[in-house]
Amino acid sequence: MFGLCSYGASGDVPLGEIVTKKCEGDFLAKLSQAQRKTYHRAIKRCDDVYKNEDGSMYRAMAAGCRVDLAQSYARKFRKGLR
Repeated sequence: MFGLCSYGASGDVPLGEIVTKKCEGDFLAKLSQAQRKTYHRAIKRCDDVYKNEDGSMYRAMAAGCRVDLAQSYARKFRKGLR
């Protein structure tokens, strides 16, 4: 739904945060300490890719990256894969 509702602008950031938190509810508590560390490093990489870029489009792209990552983790844990 995020992809369908996103605009490629700064408004995607709060929407992305909502979606990310919703997905994290499916898996975050199930992660081991090492898995949690790996997840948070990956989230940081989403932000780092665009940190030197100006413009709301890049904030939206980082938000989309975080959503995609959280969604992929939620899918894995919903299927019981670890």
